[in-house]
Amino acid sequence: DKDLTKAVVGEAQKYPGEEKKVVDFYKNNPQMMENLKGIAFEDKVMNFVLNLCTKKIKKCTFDELFKSDKLSQEKDKIRKDSNLKKGKQNE
Repeated sequence: DKDLTKAVVGEAQKYPGEEKKVVDFYKNNPQMMENLKGIAFEDKVMNFVLNLCTKKIKKCTFDELFKSDKLSQEKDKIRKDSNLKKGKQNE
């Protein structure tokens, strides 16, 4: 499978000089190869979905962006993180 080969090569490239060991590791560990298959499939699905999407640029405020109740936790976390960073910069 071309996608699986690409995934193994991608993993091997993360470890310069150790590429052969990484490839051998995946060849000799079917369980890890299955994990990599899952990751490769996930990437393929994400690319497919992203290619179906269209991007529309719309200016909005921070509050407008996070108006949804579903995003309230994220909004609070971003504000908290932002305040922490501002506090460190002022020290």
